[in-house]
Amino acid sequence: QLAPAACPQSAVQRARSREVKAKGAPTTFCLMLVKPVRAEVDLLRVHLCMDTSLFRCDQHAVYSNVSLRSALQGTPGADAMHEVVVNQSLDTARGGYWNTAMNTDLFIAIWLDVFARQLHLGQDWTVKVDADTAFLPERLPGLLELGRKERSSAVYLNSCPWCIIKFIGPIEVFNRASARALQRNMQVCRTKVDYHNVSEDVYLERCFKLLNVTMRNPKGKMRLLSPEFKVPNANVSKCTGNVVTVHPLKDPALLGQCMERMYAEGGALGPGEAE
Repeated sequence: QLAPAACPQSAVQRARSREVKAKGAPTTFCLMLVKPVRAEVDLLRVHLCMDTSLFRCDQHAVYSNVSLRSALQGTPGADAMHEVVVNQSLDTARGGYWNTAMNTDLFIAIWLDVFARQLHLGQDWTVKVDADTAFLPERLPGLLELGRKERSSAVYLNSCPWCIIKFIGPIEVFNRASARALQRNMQVCRTKVDYHNVSEDVYLERCFKLLNVTMRNPKGKMRLLSPEFKVPNANVSKCTGNVVTVHPLKDPALLGQCMERMYAEGGALGPGEAE
C-alpha cells in the first residue's frame, strides 16, 4: 500500500478562479488511466494539488484497478475525484517498432467500460490524457470549435502534424460522434485492424481511418501537443508558447514546474493570444 505524501509547493494556486466559458463553448470529458505505483500516483497528486489537467475539464474519470484514495489521503480534491475501478490487469509488455507499451487490449477494455457507463455521451468531446503530461484544458476550446457542417460529423484532432503517427497517446481528443462510431464498431476494428505490435494510439488512429472519421488539423497559433521522444522528461523550456500539452514529464517536480510556466505565460489564452 502506498503511503500518503504532501503537496509540493507551487506558484499555481489551487483556489484560483475558473475560466468562465462562453455560451455554447465546447465541453470536455477527460479520463486518465493511473497504475497503482508510486511513480504514477505521485504525478496524479501533482494534478490534484495544483487542480490541473483532467480536473479542469467539465467531467473527469480517473481509471485504475484499485482505489487510489488511501494513497492520496489528505491531498486536496482527492475526496471529490471521480474514480473508476476496473477488474483488469494494467500490466503491459513493451515492443513494436517504437518499443512502446503494447497496451491496445488494455485500452480496449477501458473504452468498453467508458461506453458501458455512457461517460462518452455527457460532453461534446472526449479527451484521454496521460499522467505524465502537462495539460491545460483551458487552452482547448479554440481547437474544438467546429464549423456548422462539421458539428454532426465524426472528428478527431491531429495531435502531432509533423509526426509519423498523428494521434499520439499523451493526449487523444475526439468528439462525441467519433466516440459513438467507436462504440458501435469496436468489434469491427478489433477484427479488421492489425494491432499485434502497436500501442493503443496507433490502433485508434487506424480504427478511425477504417471508420472514415475525419482527422482535423489544429488551426491558429495554438498547438495541441509538444512532444519529446526517448527521454523520461521533456525540457521545461518546452513549456512555453501556445501549446495545450507537453510530454513526457515523469518527474513530479518537473511536471509541476512545467505547469507553473504554462500558467504564468498567459494561462488559458497562451502568450500569443493574451491581450
